[in-house]
Amino acid sequence: MQLEKTTVSFNGSVIEKNPGYLENCQRYITELLQSQGYAKTRSIELVPAKESSLIGAAVTLACINSEA
Repeated sequence: MQLEKTTVSFNGSVIEKNPGYLENCQRYITELLQSQGYAKTRSIELVPAKESSLIGAAVTLACINSEA
């Protein structure tokens, strides 16, 4: 799929508690997109996921149901 914006959820104390870690990860992802020439047409955004195990289960179920 050719999505303009992709959202990636994260959960965990390393990325949530270490000062600057999230920003560094986001910057690295943006630099990867730029190096491939996608920075103007696509973006990837890191966002916190609370209760991620429930969200993951819901997404998995939705994917399975959409294939049926």
